[in-house]
Amino acid sequence: MPPFSIKRRLLLGAALYLLYALIALVFLTGVGGKRVVAAPVFSPYQAALPSAAITTELIKVLTTPPGSAAGAAQNESLRLPDLQIFDPFDIHTVSSQKGGDLRLKFGTMIWNAGTGPLETRGAENPGTKQLEVYQYLYPRGDEQAQQGKRIGTFDYNHRHGHLHLQTFARYQLWSLGRKGKLEGLVATNDKVGFCLMDIKPVDLKRRNAASAPVYAGCRADVQGISVGYGDEYVAQLFEQDLDITNLPDGNYVLVTVANPDREIDEARYRNNVSAVMIALKGGALVPYPVGL
Repeated sequence: MPPFSIKRRLLLGAALYLLYALIALVFLTGVGGKRVVAAPVFSPYQAALPSAAITTELIKVLTTPPGSAAGAAQNESLRLPDLQIFDPFDIHTVSSQKGGDLRLKFGTMIWNAGTGPLETRGAENPGTKQLEVYQYLYPRGDEQAQQGKRIGTFDYNHRHGHLHLQTFARYQLWSLGRKGKLEGLVATNDKVGFCLMDIKPVDLKRRNAASAPVYAGCRADVQGISVGYGDEYVAQLFEQDLDITNLPDGNYVLVTVANPDREIDEARYRNNVSAVMIALKGGALVPYPVGL
């Protein structure tokens, strides 16, 4: 089959963009007046999911061997969260007028598909004065949460103006070879903090899904994501980007990872990685692929 021309790719991309926007509108307004799902709008230049081979390789590279978290994840007496991450959306490039650097911007949404909430609570350490964060877990058949292990700290992000749980996500860009083979890591943002909130309903038909948002506000005492809800960070926010200054034209894989160090106890970890293929030319996104 002959390759698509650039014009046909652009038309196809525009059609897909309109389709995604229509789907997002339907989900946002809901069916029969009910707000069921909030879906992000995707970039017309972002390709479909990577091949199974690339996805498998990325999972091997980006998921650390399970440590103490694995024991909790196998504990059937607990209602555990299950963090899943949407494909990166609203992907575009932005150049800085002051520094002259080039940034790849994108949105992220992480949601909870588990049987229990992701609940975190902060407590000040008298010695260090840090807000240490502990995960709280809910046993099956019991609404009384139990304190779990320490999973990090709440730190004040002056650009966002509120407290973040540090290292909640990780963003990376990998280069692709001529045959689409994963080559190497070219850009990374390893310590992305989130204020954990019930921002958008994703799947309220799930068992134990919250009927209304439970976690609101970037509080020091408690933050979380309820079952069926997602926490969204749009592309315009600080840290929703990667520095791609001086990167050559070519094909890449944009990767986002939730709970990258597995500090948070979950039901599963292999579904914490999401990736899309993109192409860069002259510092801008173009239809994938280029030069193949």
